[in-house]
This record gives sequence, structure tokens and C-alpha cells, in this order.
Amino acid sequence: MKQGDVIRGSYRLEERLGKSPYAETWAAISTEGAGSAPAGLSLVIKILSLGDMPDWKGYEHFEREASALRAMSHPAIPRYIDHFRWEEGESHYLALAMERVPGKSLAAEAETGKRWTEAEIEAMLAELLTVLAYLQSLRPPIIHRDVNPRNIILRPDGTIALVDFSGVQDAVRLAYRDTATMVGSAGYAPVEQVSGRATVRSDLYAAAASAAFLLTRTHPSDLPHAGLKPDPGALLELSPRLRCVLGNYLEPDEALRTLPPLEAAAILRGERPVPGLAVTPPPERRPEGQAASPGREIASSLGLDPGNPLGKALGRLVDDLSERASRGRDGVPEPYFGDGTGGVPATDAPERLPADSRVAITAEGGLFRLVIPRAGLGSPGMLAGGGFSVFWLGFVAFWTFSALRMGAPVFFPLFSLPFWAVGVFMARTLLKPALSSVDLTMSRTGGLIFEERFLSPRTRSWPLDEVGACRVENAAVTQRGRRDRELVLEVGTRSLRFGRALSDRERRAIASSVNAWLKAERRA
Repeated sequence: MKQGDVIRGSYRLEERLGKSPYAETWAAISTEGAGSAPAGLSLVIKILSLGDMPDWKGYEHFEREASALRAMSHPAIPRYIDHFRWEEGESHYLALAMERVPGKSLAAEAETGKRWTEAEIEAMLAELLTVLAYLQSLRPPIIHRDVNPRNIILRPDGTIALVDFSGVQDAVRLAYRDTATMVGSAGYAPVEQVSGRATVRSDLYAAAASAAFLLTRTHPSDLPHAGLKPDPGALLELSPRLRCVLGNYLEPDEALRTLPPLEAAAILRGERPVPGLAVTPPPERRPEGQAASPGREIASSLGLDPGNPLGKALGRLVDDLSERASRGRDGVPEPYFGDGTGGVPATDAPERLPADSRVAITAEGGLFRLVIPRAGLGSPGMLAGGGFSVFWLGFVAFWTFSALRMGAPVFFPLFSLPFWAVGVFMARTLLKPALSSVDLTMSRTGGLIFEERFLSPRTRSWPLDEVGACRVENAAVTQRGRRDRELVLEVGTRSLRFGRALSDRERRAIASSVNAWLKAERRA
């Protein structure tokens, strides 16, 4: 292909924008012979040479992009024009024509030395998240898989557009297809996408990484890290809005990216308050002469500073024991009543989550959402029971493989099978609370949707009128002589049990919030 060629009598090639071993991208103009577009329309045409392709993956990506563009309609996404096949001699080609978005990519603008204010970056990120919210709203949802500054076009009027849907995939097909193919750009693709399992939350990570690049002019791979999480805030001071959104979307664990994109866009535009800024009240000032907490008093009486780690630990222990002593036999505060409501306070006001909790509860209008992230390797359940189950499996494995290596009769390895079964069951029972995440949504129209991710995601749903009370009960598991507790939510003829890795305060806050929302919905 060369400049000036007219393809199929419809499109005149003007400038080559890119080239790969088997594909080219051209800026083009529609001619009088174009039936799909008015003459003189500025276009981008992708041309695929079928004879030069090493395999059919390129063809599959090409067809998916054409299908996706044809199905989408959004002002920030290039408009589909045409998709056709033609031959020239013995060569066979595929072409995809789309309307050209005026402007330059953010990457190209950055290379010229252009810098943006924090407010401008907030506005662009909010607009990008609105586009991603549209892609997520499609059924099945669309995953772009290559959101980065090269594929974000800044128009002359200051708005943006998301281009290059060559890596697009729908969420359902990607979730259930075995693949090790990684599509995306290094640094902008999160961990799950690198392993070949992108989800709708993967694009949110890439959008946040793009904003971090614009803010710091540092490639996301080179940013300082807090643990495994990129931390642009280590290089410059971020506004509370950006700190909230980037902090949520740059989480390496996709289950922790809990902020809905439209809500994040509203926060960035200042249309909604930043979560946590106006919710957490300032610490109460104790009037002069009023007694301190029992824990602080005892720590001080022993000559320990209540502010140092040892004094704090002792103070918390004494305060916790004092709090338990003021509760009933099962640890339920006196204001709660057990009449089948699941522990809703008599005031109908749900308990507040602890300030350091990672659990997220959103109750607005007709929508309730609860997100419980993975507790991780440092949770008490993992360190106690999980450690024993790992030791059990390790010992059984050592015994089994030693018997096989020494040539023992087949009876000896088979004798270990019940011990393997016990170990696997024990590991699953004890480790699941720490290594699973929960995403619970309730609404008038959608009912209850309960998604739990352990080894693989599992989603269940019920009509809202089938949802009963939520309460805190003793679990069937006992560790170190102490019975675990968990949340129980009645649904139909069964019960959902979850939240065993949480603290008692978190469980009570969740139960009271669920029951308060259900009660309010049934009054409406």
C-alpha cells in the first residue's frame, strides 16, 4: 500500500500512521464511491494482509475490534464506518474503516513537553472513567485491555477519546476461556491481566496508571511502591480526590478496586465528597477531670507510656476485655435484641465500621453494596489454623513421597489418601475466610447478587423478597479453644455464611447495615 491508493474505489489513502509485519494503519479520505460515508470524511483504516499473518490470532483480534466498534455508540469512541474484504492479484486483505478522531494522543502531547494542571488531569480521568463505565454497562461487558496514554486522544476542544480496540474482549468469553495470551502495555496492565485473565476492573487500573504517568511523568513500572502497589503520592502531593481514586484503582488485588467508575468520576469532578473526609468525626475532647479508658489507666499505673507500642497493646487488651465484660454471653451488646431481626439496633441506626476497616459499605437510595476484600496472609485465621493445615499437608506429602521413593508397596501411598483428604478439607475450611473476597449487591430491581472469589469466582442471586435477616452467629470452626464467629444472611430456604476473617465490630456493623437497609426498603 502507498499514499494515493484508492481502496475498492471508496477510500483514498493519505498518510501511513503505523505498520506491523502483517498490518498497516492509514489516515484516509472517503471518496464519492463510498457508500458507507459521505465524501471527504476523515477516516482511519486498518488493513490486514491475510497472507502475511503467522497465525490466526491477528485475524481474531481484527474481527473482534470490528464487531465491538459496530456494536458501540459513544461520543468518546471512534464511530464504525465499514468493514470489508478485497483481493489484489493473489493477495487477500481485510479492512476496517472508522471515523478519525481529531487531535493527538496524550503520549504524543507529553513527548512535546506539555504539562497539565492537577485539575485538568482530574477532568480527563473523570471523562475516561465515564467511557469505561459505558463499556462495563454493555452486556456482556467490554474490556479494552490496552488503556494507556498512546490510546487516549486529546481533541482540540479539550475532551478525550479512547481508541485502538484491537485488544478488546468481552468479559464472559475472557473469564471462561483458557488462555495464556497477554494483551496490553507493560506497566499499565495489572497482575491479573499479565496472567491472561483480564476483567472489567483491569481497565480501571490502566486508567489510574495513565493518570499517574501524566501527574509524575514517570512510567508506572518505575513509580515508587508501597508494598506491591504503585504510589505516585510518594513523588508529589496529590489532591484528596486523586488520592482516593488512584489509591483504590492501583490496588494490585482486583477485589480491592471497589469504587464504581461513575462514582469515581463524580468524586473527581467535585460532585460527590471524598469518602472518609466528612464521615469520620474528629476525636472527642475529654473534659478535664474525666477518667481515661481502663486500658490507658492501667498502662499508666504500671509506668508505661500509653502512646508507645507496648502501652498501646496493653491498653487495647484491657479495653477489649472490659468491652466484652459489658456484653452478653455471645458478645452481643445489650441494645441489640434477638427477635429475628438479626441484631438491628433499637434506634434503627446501623453501627459504623471501624476507621481502619478495609470493608466498604455503600447504601444509597435503592442500592446497597458490601465489599469484603481478602484478609490476606497476615490475618489471624491464616496464621493460626492455616499454618497448621499447611504443616499437616507438608508432613503427609513428605511421608507419601518418601514411601514412593523407597519403593514401598502401593498400599503405603494409598494409605495416605484419607490424610490428604483431611488436609485439603482442613486447609479449605481454615484458609478460605482469609483468602476469599465477597461482593454483595442488593437493589429493588436486581435483587441480591452475591459474588464470592476464592479459587475461582462464584456468583449467586435471589429476588429481594427472598432475603431475610442478617445476624452474627458462632461458626462450626473452633481454633485454639475459641469458636469462630461469622455472618449469616437468610436467603430463601438456605443461609449464606461469610465474614469469618473479620473483627466482631465489622461483623456487627455489616449485620446492622444490611438489616437497616432491608427494613427501609420494605417500608418504602
